[in-house]
Amino acid sequence: MSSIAIELDQVVKEYPGRLALKGISFQVKKGRIHGFLGPNGAGKSTTMKIITGLLRANSGNVSIIEGERIGFLPENPPLYMNMKVEGYLQYVKNLYSLDKDHGGDSLEVIMKKCGLLDVKERLIRNLSKGYKQRVGIASTLVHNPEIIILDEPTVGLDPKAILEIRDLIKELSRNHTILLSTHQLYEANLLCEDITIINKGEILTTGEVSQIREKISGGQRLYVEVEGARSEILEKMVQELPIELRDQVLGDISSFKVLSKEAHDIRSRLSSFLAKEGCIVLSLKEETMDLEGIFKEVTFGVQDAQGN
Repeated sequence: MSSIAIELDQVVKEYPGRLALKGISFQVKKGRIHGFLGPNGAGKSTTMKIITGLLRANSGNVSIIEGERIGFLPENPPLYMNMKVEGYLQYVKNLYSLDKDHGGDSLEVIMKKCGLLDVKERLIRNLSKGYKQRVGIASTLVHNPEIIILDEPTVGLDPKAILEIRDLIKELSRNHTILLSTHQLYEANLLCEDITIINKGEILTTGEVSQIREKISGGQRLYVEVEGARSEILEKMVQELPIELRDQVLGDISSFKVLSKEAHDIRSRLSSFLAKEGCIVLSLKEETMDLEGIFKEVTFGVQDAQGN
């Protein structure tokens, strides 16, 4: 059985006067939360609409390998505001012409899973935005999809609703493959095992977060605070050790970031050098690159290359 749920191969989408997707390729693994990241206008929504069949690509292939059923929640869910919650979900279920043997959960179970039982008799128009988003997510589940695609599911929500939707996404990932589009890097950092970063219609990187982090960060990253560090000492340190310095702040207590050019641990050599130069090391912390750091490295690197 394949471990891949979705595969895109050289997908191109062109609008009059604009190339929205420039031959993008990536895979979504079965049973995982895959973050699809990029700034507004990067091509995320276009890609998702092509995957779900709402848009046709000009060229390239999209393969849905895990089953045939997809649940899709666009950024603005197409809810009928004058319907009650349970009635709307029943209506969506009827659109799929589902019988009792379709293998999915009952509406009662879906509403419980999405935290909607207490509001099932309320009109959708009277719900908060967070609850409307829950209704939208519930509507993606009525046909028992193997894959759920969520386009910016927490945009515009208050902090409490964001936390609740995140918890719901985690719960759904136990039984579904999830492709999650977002430009909220903190959110993706909490939820996603794999990511694809897109910008201006091009894939900048794709794969497991841990592998991308290791590839981009290269050697060790340290944050250092010292007493007695003068500029000439730091210049000498860069000459004698295989490191780069960033974000230097000189003063009575100086701070800087160290990027090792080698794979092995540089902390002992760094501490010895500073002690030999009469500096007192107050703090030496190893940093792990989060998704924000990965995103900056990838997107800024491309911009610098294009600028040059």
